[in-house]
Amino acid sequence: MAKPKKEKRGSLSYQINQRMKSMLCIGESRHDAKADYKKNIDGNTQNKTVGIHSYQTFENYKNVCKGFTTWVKSNDSSVKNIEDITTEHIENYIKHRADEGYSASTYSQDLAGLNKVFGTSVTKKDCNVDNRSCKKYTNNRELKEHHKHINLDNYKDECDLIKGCGMRRSSLEGKLKPSDFVRNEQGVCTGVKLKEKGGKTRVADIRASYQERVTNIVNSFKNSDKPMYNKIPNRLPTHRLRQDYARGLYSDYVQEHGDCGEKYKDLDSDAVTYVSKNLGHSRQEVIKNYIFYK
Repeated sequence: MAKPKKEKRGSLSYQINQRMKSMLCIGESRHDAKADYKKNIDGNTQNKTVGIHSYQTFENYKNVCKGFTTWVKSNDSSVKNIEDITTEHIENYIKHRADEGYSASTYSQDLAGLNKVFGTSVTKKDCNVDNRSCKKYTNNRELKEHHKHINLDNYKDECDLIKGCGMRRSSLEGKLKPSDFVRNEQGVCTGVKLKEKGGKTRVADIRASYQERVTNIVNSFKNSDKPMYNKIPNRLPTHRLRQDYARGLYSDYVQEHGDCGEKYKDLDSDAVTYVSKNLGHSRQEVIKNYIFYK
């Protein structure tokens, strides 16, 4: 009697991707899903749902799982199928991310994505990493170890764009096009339309001292409707570059408009409002951490 053929399940990456696809709930109410989860599964849970309600979230989780899968393959060759993944794998991976110098914000997002996809409830405490709320961190205020292993001379254009325009990594990578820049009558770039999280758009002013440099960079791209940079290295300290933009923009504003007299945490209130708007922040309290970093 012939032996039954063993079902081919595909690679671990394929299995995880298929699971995520099965979790897609595009168009369904996230609010209703949270209410159902709280009512039927865990009365104490906060803001949890079973499904994935946006394509952006799907892509974020996909990237998280890609890094996780690569790490698992390198550290445990016995894992072949999705059922082989244990909470211990997740705990060790998050600890690895923290040890590599990634911020609490980053590995917290990794953990949230893995918990969602694998249906686990691993905490930062389980992973033996800092359990403080991410809100208590000044994100990347100091350069992390992995930021020190990159030659910034190879990324002068990217650095100058961020220092001159203040965009986030997510707005620059795979999104920013030459046609997004606002020009004056002389053709000089003075502002830029940025695509932010959740599909929101905003316009940021380009610092006067960087306008000529930014214009030259933009003009070097021939196709105005094609993204300028498909990939930005993780080691590029984009947050520190945004801090440089914030500090310079604050100084520019005070020099041009003078001190308004009103203070916000020892800073000029009008200047703080202006910088906050151009950074895409709705909360002024974070601006002090941008301007007074060491």
